Amino acid sequence: MSEQKRKPIPIGYEDIREVVRAGYYYVDKTLTLRNFLENHAKVTLFTRPRRFGKTLNQSMFRRFFEDERDEKGLPVDNRDIFAELAISRCGEEYLKHQQQYPVIFLSLKAAKQPNFDLAYASLKDEIEREYRRHEYVVDGVMKPADRERFERIALGKGEPVDYARGLDFLSVCLAKYHSHKTVILIDEYDVPLENAYFHGFYDEMTGFIRSLFESALKTNEALEFAVITGCLRISKESIFTGLNNLQIDSVMGLHYSDAFGFTEDEVRALLSYYHLEENLAEIKKRIADAAVRSGRSAEDVTLIAVTKTHPVEAINEAIDCGVTDIGENKVQEIMDKYDGVKKGVRWHLIGHLQTNKVKYIIDRVDMIQSLDRDALAEEISRRAVQANRVMPAL
Repeated sequence: MSEQKRKPIPIGYEDIREVVRAGYYYVDKTLTLRNFLENHAKVTLFTRPRRFGKTLNQSMFRRFFEDERDEKGLPVDNRDIFAELAISRCGEEYLKHQQQYPVIFLSLKAAKQPNFDLAYASLKDEIEREYRRHEYVVDGVMKPADRERFERIALGKGEPVDYARGLDFLSVCLAKYHSHKTVILIDEYDVPLENAYFHGFYDEMTGFIRSLFESALKTNEALEFAVITGCLRISKESIFTGLNNLQIDSVMGLHYSDAFGFTEDEVRALLSYYHLEENLAEIKKRIADAAVRSGRSAEDVTLIAVTKTHPVEAINEAIDCGVTDIGENKVQEIMDKYDGVKKGVRWHLIGHLQTNKVKYIIDRVDMIQSLDRDALAEEISRRAVQANRVMPAL
């Protein structure tokens, strides 16, 4: 396969519709939809680490199940997204659910704010945006009081109770308009609570999230099913009180073990597609040839594989292919990946380093390649002394 014909890797994309229609490489996770339909759970909570594809999978649920409408209420056809994917070969038993349900999609990541007022305002804004996305329902049959309430929320003029019960009311309006129960998808559910815990307003935020979730997920006759995703498992007593229909699937679970992240077979297929082993051998040969021409030894040259944005599974496969040094440009990525990457590889920080973050990587990286000021050099030296090590830096 020529270089020109290979699909590019999508970096920063979170919507399966964008990935597939733009022709990017997509690791097919659509059999998750079949497994989900077979499981018959009313409310499912998936907890997985960062960068395991949770938001992308939520978009897969949305684009497959949603009877999407434009601003005029006209149907939007998304069937082409799945035409070449595994779910399309699973039969009518599963495909009969495609594009059949109204869907509420709500991400809570915007609530990462320094105080309750800003976090609450950010969540209100997300709820209002989802109301505006479904504003076509006001052109259907609605009681005047319901229409007034819907428009009040969409315009950002609702009372606190309107937002606390915002998902419940929207699901009922959608179910009446579409004559189908509503699917509710909530992404990064744990962000408001984790953030509130560290900023001192946990009780306030817990109260709001509990009301938002319980009204929509417990005894809601308009609910078909709900899927919730996040990194952490927040105590059931905090926000899911009385929710007896909650199924929790963590990274240790077996039923959806291949639904998030990459399996070994998927990584090998990706590496084969991009000819990584052949490319690595070719790069090493070019380094050796250049070293000979310049009168140097190839052993004096260190090849660093820049692994930023790539998953742990792909990094480990690259190590198996012979990569010995990896480079990351963000401290958070090093912290997220460190425990999962095979031992023995040398880590390089190649991006900007804030002085207050030296403490997080001083015992993890083998070289810092972005030393650009005296204050940073002093902090690296101080932390290295405390860790009883020498830190090479460029």
